[in-house]
Amino acid sequence: MKKGVLLIFCVTILVGCSQRLAYNNLGWLASYYISDFVDLTDQQEDQLESDVEALVNWHRQSELPKYQSQVQSLINNWQEMTEADVVAMFDTTRHYWYSVVAQVFPKLVHHLNTLNRQQKEMLITNLETQLLKDDWQDGDQYRRYERWLGKLNNAQRAIINEHYQQGEFARQVWRAHQQRRFNQFQQALMLSNDEHLSRGLFQKAIVTEPQQLPARIVEIQNRRIAATASLAIRLRATMSDKQEAHFEEELRDLLELLKSL
Repeated sequence: MKKGVLLIFCVTILVGCSQRLAYNNLGWLASYYISDFVDLTDQQEDQLESDVEALVNWHRQSELPKYQSQVQSLINNWQEMTEADVVAMFDTTRHYWYSVVAQVFPKLVHHLNTLNRQQKEMLITNLETQLLKDDWQDGDQYRRYERWLGKLNNAQRAIINEHYQQGEFARQVWRAHQQRRFNQFQQALMLSNDEHLSRGLFQKAIVTEPQQLPARIVEIQNRRIAATASLAIRLRATMSDKQEAHFEEELRDLLELLKSL
């Protein structure tokens, strides 16, 4: 019987820091990235760089060991993982993300409150443009799997495509949820420069823990997680020996990268 494939999403959530150079230079890269959305003063840029460097130091000490442990567990156990195991890993990795958001949130509110009205309007305009942009291209549903498995066969493409099509409703609901959060963010940004007051307003738009999400969104997320776990189990019998070796090599490369950071 072929070895089971661990759900690709469980790994991709761990690789936001996938490039060593970028990770080690996030301070100045943050200013470069933010410049696409809003023009900062020199003082604002210096403070942003300092805060991002502090965040990276925290992340390196607090979070990277968790990621290493998770990837090592995958290397050891992915062949035997069940749907329930995959769902549990989703829950774990999702909390990794929220830990970062919770750490960033206070500084983010402070930085937003240093923006003048012109900067805020510029930020809103550019964020809205980005929100409305649809960069989806045919074949995108396969790319994340191809990274971890290599070339997909026809049976695997059919399984993945079916999963993607079944998720269209969830994506529509999520896009509507994003739009509501953006509207709340815009309101919070434009209403007040009072950090205490705006903190509560921003909290509605910037979710720092999954319990803050609307019940309907949580329900849909949980259904999609279960469906994606099922996808992993369906893919297990289709994997070739070459794909299994490719997947394990990607996991080991990821572990070495995390250790090097």
